[in-house]
Amino acid sequence: MREHRCAFFLLAAHFIFVFGCSASILLLLSLLSSSPTAVEGAAFNLGVTDHTTPELLHLPSVSSSRVIPAVASAAPAPPAAAAGAEKEPYIYRPRMEMAWRATGHSHLDLLNNLRQEGILKTNRIFDVMSKVDRKKYVKDFPYQDSPQPIGWGATISAPHMHAAALEYLSDQLQPGNSALDVGSGTGYLTTCMARLCGLVDDKNEVHHDLGKVVGIDYVKPLVEMSVDNVKNDLPKLMEAPNFKLLVGDGWKGYAEFAPYHAIHVGAAARVVPQALVDQLAVGGKMIIPLGPSGGAQYLTEVTKDESGHVKQRQLFGVRYVPLVEDTSGGGRWRF
Repeated sequence: MREHRCAFFLLAAHFIFVFGCSASILLLLSLLSSSPTAVEGAAFNLGVTDHTTPELLHLPSVSSSRVIPAVASAAPAPPAAAAGAEKEPYIYRPRMEMAWRATGHSHLDLLNNLRQEGILKTNRIFDVMSKVDRKKYVKDFPYQDSPQPIGWGATISAPHMHAAALEYLSDQLQPGNSALDVGSGTGYLTTCMARLCGLVDDKNEVHHDLGKVVGIDYVKPLVEMSVDNVKNDLPKLMEAPNFKLLVGDGWKGYAEFAPYHAIHVGAAARVVPQALVDQLAVGGKMIIPLGPSGGAQYLTEVTKDESGHVKQRQLFGVRYVPLVEDTSGGGRWRF
């Protein structure tokens, strides 16, 4: 009897040991699956280096502990600023596990989650993005908050990156202003910029005398696809003389519509292209990923003050495909 009891206890101890090991392995796999991976067009929390305005580092960041539920209805508007109060500068800090918490089941669901994540902060950017449905520009998984392949070795950035870029450029993307979108891809962000610059109003009427917006990409089939996307979304916009989607070298920009109040670059450059600096208007702002391919990259804010002095400020870590360059003038692209 005593031998049976000992055998029973030994068997129970064995099962407890095996169960404990299995649970530990499952927990480890779960943690590994949620860690950051190298994906283009997404944000990484690599830290913020601010060489011009260190006070921004003390602004509240997004909490990394709360779980964001899916929201089906419109999110509440942020509280209005007190009269005479200075506007709080926009700053976005991605989470350590990346900011892919905003995936939604619908377009509105995605935007509501972006707002609750602290990425979409202003009603103006929320309203414009609500009028440009990603489903018309991205065939697969349009409401997933991660980069998506769009063909020809290119990707469209994650929605949280587009939202952050528009928020950072909001003061420059005003009715009547000019904007340049380098690496325009599907045409999605270029269309958002066109609405912000007044080319398209809330009634989808197109204005030929208000603002200028151009998107440029070196892949001809991508540009052709973006033209079709915009025609499907806003047919009259492609007929406007102050809106263009062109094949070209992003390093050289597009001088015809310059100077630009806002420039967005959707691929990583080794250094800030001088042509883009030259085409940036006084008081203008450029948002560009800087860093080597496969190395440390940072989304960087480039501004030009009234005296023409140019400043750079690192915002947060990212991973992007390289901004290719035509080094020969004959279509030989360097990655």
